[in-house]
Amino acid sequence: MKTIYIDESGNTGSNLLDKDQPVFATASCDFSLAEAEYLLSHLSSSAATEAHFKRLRKSPAGRDAIIKLLTDELINTKHIKIHAMHKEFMALTKIVDTLIESYYNAHGYDFYKNGQNISYSNMLWYCC
Repeated sequence: MKTIYIDESGNTGSNLLDKDQPVFATASCDFSLAEAEYLLSHLSSSAATEAHFKRLRKSPAGRDAIIKLLTDELINTKHIKIHAMHKEFMALTKIVDTLIESYYNAHGYDFYKNGQNISYSNMLWYCC
C-alpha cells in the first residue's frame, strides 16, 4: 500500500482572517521508504522523528543541508504537490459551500455540477 504524507503550514484554526498568517498551505510527498531515507540523510538531523526548518535554519550547516535536500533531483512534481490558499478567499468559499450550495441542494440543484461553485466563488471574490 502506498503511503502519502501531508503537512500544513499557516493553520490558524477557525480564525481565517488572521492578518499575521493570510495563507494556508498544504504539501504532500510520495516517496518510497528508500527514497525518503536517502533524502533525510541530507539533513543528518538528530531529531528522533522530524527535522524542522525552524531549527535547521539557525546554523550554517543546517542551511546547507536544507539547500542540499531541496536541490536533490528527487524533489520534483512527480513526488511533491503543494496547494496554497488565501484565507480570506477560503472563508468566502466556505460561505458559498455552507449557505449557497445548501440552498440550491434543498431545491434539487447540483451546485457543484460543471464547477459552478468555483465560478460563483470567483465571481463573488472579484466583484465584492
